[in-house]
Amino acid sequence: MLQPEATIESIGLDSLDKIEFLFDIEKEFNVKIPDREVTLNSIQDVMNVIERSMQEQNGHTDHQNG
Repeated sequence: MLQPEATIESIGLDSLDKIEFLFDIEKEFNVKIPDREVTLNSIQDVMNVIERSMQEQNGHTDHQNG
């Protein structure tokens, strides 16, 4: 089982894998992650990026509808 503090390298992802992983996250969670702003060093970082991206998208959607 992955722990939040596990590093990306410890699960065997190199820099190319990280990019592919970001694409997979975007597809799975239906979010757009600005890769220039993302630093993924741990599983917790991944969880934070997903949460922040979902909140930002919901905020933009709510703003446009309101």
